[in-house]
Amino acid sequence: MNFSSTPDAWLGSILGRPCFNVRCASGDLSAEQLVAGYSEPGSFAVAKVPAMEMDASLELQTVGFRHIEMAL
Repeated sequence: MNFSSTPDAWLGSILGRPCFNVRCASGDLSAEQLVAGYSEPGSFAVAKVPAMEMDASLELQTVGFRHIEMAL
């Protein structure tokens, strides 16, 4: 599965730290490469993964993302 991320300036201004939105199947980075790019301590990333993309969700969880909720 491939991933990409974009900075989220609004969330970053609220949390006071670098924030990113992660998308699956729209980039050229593996989950490991994606996380390695967040080199600044305290960076925060959020991913909304479609329920049908369980492989993407599991891959993100193996590199430190936490599953918070599932909407069906």
